[in-house]
Amino acid sequence: QTFNGLLDRLDKAFASQDRFIANASHQLRTPLTILKGELDLMRKTSPTADQVQAGLESVGVEINRLIQLVQDLLLLARLEGGRDTIDFTPVRMDEVLMRVVARLQKLARNKQVQVTTSFLAEAPGSELDVEIQGDEELLDSMFENFIENAVKYSPPGSLVELSMKVYPELIEVTIQDSGPGIPRELRQKIFERFTRVQPSHIVPGSGLGLSIAAEIARLHHVKIDLNSERQGGGTVARLTFSRFQG
Repeated sequence: QTFNGLLDRLDKAFASQDRFIANASHQLRTPLTILKGELDLMRKTSPTADQVQAGLESVGVEINRLIQLVQDLLLLARLEGGRDTIDFTPVRMDEVLMRVVARLQKLARNKQVQVTTSFLAEAPGSELDVEIQGDEELLDSMFENFIENAVKYSPPGSLVELSMKVYPELIEVTIQDSGPGIPRELRQKIFERFTRVQPSHIVPGSGLGLSIAAEIARLHHVKIDLNSERQGGGTVARLTFSRFQG
């Protein structure tokens, strides 16, 4: 019985690896095919200056897409190494969040989306004690994926509301957007690799961001809750950090 259980787990692991390789190959093939097509077109024809400019812009977009995909794959490989690859040090959550928000302001402005922040302690007027043990680089990446996703899916003229509430035993970070929401049947599936709510030509991305965020959350013992059933639409992502992570 134990041996059969081991074989079953190995079979699932190999199947998961095969799916990941197939998906990664597909994701890499698409931008490479577009790059080749644009370069072949410029090489075989006599394009105008405007056509050359448009072709170069398309090439630049695909190169950036490839860079992001490779970076995401490398980060996933690091995360799969487990806790031994993570450098746990004291991290101030407020500093990480403000740094991520500042970095995403250009994306938000381009979409005409406003990102608001609110940091509150349980006892009004008390000092904000927001230090936890974690890998600062990975936590930065996790928050960026959630906040960037909220901005990407929010319509122009709307808000993305970021809040942090500090309690004696936990810290709760909430990211609330004004997007289309996530169907109930997809709320766990979106954390799988290369799963997307909308196609990449509508909302850009590699399809790896939330799976990376979920893996970082798991390694830091962070609980993730998604809710798309509030009045007015949108999605609320709630990340709960325990003060005692072990």
